[in-house]
Amino acid sequence: MTKIPAKPDELPTAHGSVSTADDLKEQPLPAARLIVVGCAAVDITAQPLIDSDLGHQSTSPGQISMSLGGVGRNIAEAAHRVLSSYGSEFSAVTLLVSVIGDDSFGRLISEETRMLGMRTDGLFPVHGGRSPVCNLLLERSGGLRAGVADMDLVRNMNAHMASL
Repeated sequence: MTKIPAKPDELPTAHGSVSTADDLKEQPLPAARLIVVGCAAVDITAQPLIDSDLGHQSTSPGQISMSLGGVGRNIAEAAHRVLSSYGSEFSAVTLLVSVIGDDSFGRLISEETRMLGMRTDGLFPVHGGRSPVCNLLLERSGGLRAGVADMDLVRNMNAHMASL
């Protein structure tokens, strides 16, 4: 297992690959110039199609969507998109450092991050861990009605990172 240094300037240079959906060839990774440490999560949103009282033990017709989220991941993606717009030499300078579970949501986070052309060498799967997931129930109008956020893995990120 790799030990994660306490200071960002002590992070080793990664030598892996970066790819986009259009260009899947191997490239050596440069040293990260921007490191974002934070949550990478999956957001699952449900929105009913009709106004109804979603009472206890009931369902309603609606739409469900799934997307990547997490404040740290969102910031890293925005930085990646902006920096990449300056040229391909900037496409791998942003590094997201986060823990993910060794579950299907963790694999989704890793694969979708890679498909965006972002680095994945800062995503660390935790054996037996549940990836961060935020499940939101919206009103028909789009306002938040209720939600459940399973972020235990990120709450304990310092302990998990120290054990890597």
